[in-house]
Amino acid sequence: DPAEADQDPGDYHDDIEEIDCPYCGKAIYEHAQVCPHCRSYISLEDAPHSRRPRWIWAGIFLVLAALVGYVALHLRP
Repeated sequence: DPAEADQDPGDYHDDIEEIDCPYCGKAIYEHAQVCPHCRSYISLEDAPHSRRPRWIWAGIFLVLAALVGYVALHLRP
């Protein structure tokens, strides 16, 4: 069994460095992926990828197609 001094729960925190969160400025652990204070992802690599649903892309395409059709009809001589 480890010695009682080796079991001190505060010992392992001495080696961990802290940095300031780039969003809220509060102290966080250097290797944190998410700030525990503001819940922002520290780097874009750690953030989940957001994907827009296909219906949004279909809606954008339909609006653009309608706009092009409208402009083409009204610009004819």
